[in-house]
Amino acid sequence: MSLTGKRVAQIKIKAKGDVFQNCKTHDGETGTVGCVLHWNYFHDGKNCVAKTLILDIDEEKKLTSFKIVEGDFLELYKNFLIYHMDRRV
Repeated sequence: MSLTGKRVAQIKIKAKGDVFQNCKTHDGETGTVGCVLHWNYFHDGKNCVAKTLILDIDEEKKLTSFKIVEGDFLELYKNFLIYHMDRRV
């Protein structure tokens, strides 16, 4: 028997500027739906990587949704979605 469901949380991240080391466009046009980004970041004392796919960009709501398609996160989670909302006015 397996457990499935959805976990939703709003998390404020407090971190030094060196957590995310760089982000490069892997495929597609930067900042567009379908673009694949390659991230290098530092977590728990080790260098990690993630590839994200931009699923949706809603300019009106200032919301961007990403799906992690490859990398260290998927060792812990089967699926991982990120929703980023820019609340600056």
